[in-house]
Amino acid sequence: MSINQKYGSDPVSDLSENELIKFTLVAFKVSKNTLPAYSCEKSKHKYTQHQLMSLTCLMRRLKLDYRVFTAVIELMPKLLKILGLKSVPHFTTLQKFFKRLGSHFLDKMLDFTVELFDIKDLWVAIDGTGHSSDQASLYYSGKIKKQRKKWRKSYTKNQIAIDI
Repeated sequence: MSINQKYGSDPVSDLSENELIKFTLVAFKVSKNTLPAYSCEKSKHKYTQHQLMSLTCLMRRLKLDYRVFTAVIELMPKLLKILGLKSVPHFTTLQKFFKRLGSHFLDKMLDFTVELFDIKDLWVAIDGTGHSSDQASLYYSGKIKKQRKKWRKSYTKNQIAIDI
């Protein structure tokens, strides 16, 4: 007995009903309208910043770390196809992308999101927070800070606007 016969329709094939896919597509649309395709001309052009930002947003939504997320995303071939990915980026690719992403890009994304959802009321709640950009231990972070050999960006600022 097939899934279609047992449950009526294949829930995996109906992409319009999947909330994670909807979320990822909105993140892709927002990043496509606010970020350049590549960070510089001489980059490898293997993944666009739009694809990486969409994956990073999904990772934050699922509350997973980089390594676990890349393992999980390998099991989602339809999502990879929608984003136009031929392979899953290594977890360090996502880490480095998020680390180099400037807060001005996040501000542009927030502005575009407000426009996209047509938020025009005066009553808008805005909240900001920071996200760790790596998985370094507290001990390692303290050692690097004391040695001052390498400056470490400890977090990336993120803001959200919600129509009340």
